Amino acid sequence: MRRAVRRHLEIYFAQVGKRPSSMPKTMEQFQAEHPELARYLAVLDDQVATLISEVRAAIHPLGVKLEGVENVPAYDVRVQGAYGQRAEEVARLVCAARKRCLPGQYLRVGFCLGQSPDSRAMPIDSPERARQCVQAAAENGADAVFFYNYSESPREHLRWIKPAIAGMIWSR
Repeated sequence: MRRAVRRHLEIYFAQVGKRPSSMPKTMEQFQAEHPELARYLAVLDDQVATLISEVRAAIHPLGVKLEGVENVPAYDVRVQGAYGQRAEEVARLVCAARKRCLPGQYLRVGFCLGQSPDSRAMPIDSPERARQCVQAAAENGADAVFFYNYSESPREHLRWIKPAIAGMIWSR
């Protein structure tokens, strides 16, 4: 498996920008060609789920809720990032995340204000866009939203949060 991964990466890096058509384009395709990797990743996923369940059992009596992004049943709160997405994509992401939630799981959706390090992303660059994104999240199953990277957001952008969430998201 190690050799297969190394060979794949060597070919990929040697051909950046000119990917050979014979190379897998997705992780799923690569795993189909190397089932031992899929089995290994499944073992890792099981270990993570077991560890998270043990942590939850220890903290739940203290009233602490466990949250995370992975598809792990022990999470009380599922987190879905929607950084740099248009409202339409926010709606799609939130709807899909809500479908993956188990009964009783809370769904929080994260946004980043202002500049985006990814030139392909659509940053929240106005109070209207902030409101549209929050509305898309609320209408498609989010229980709450959060805004990320306060330290990199201009003060003016931080003022967009209160009107963006007004009347949209309620606490359980």
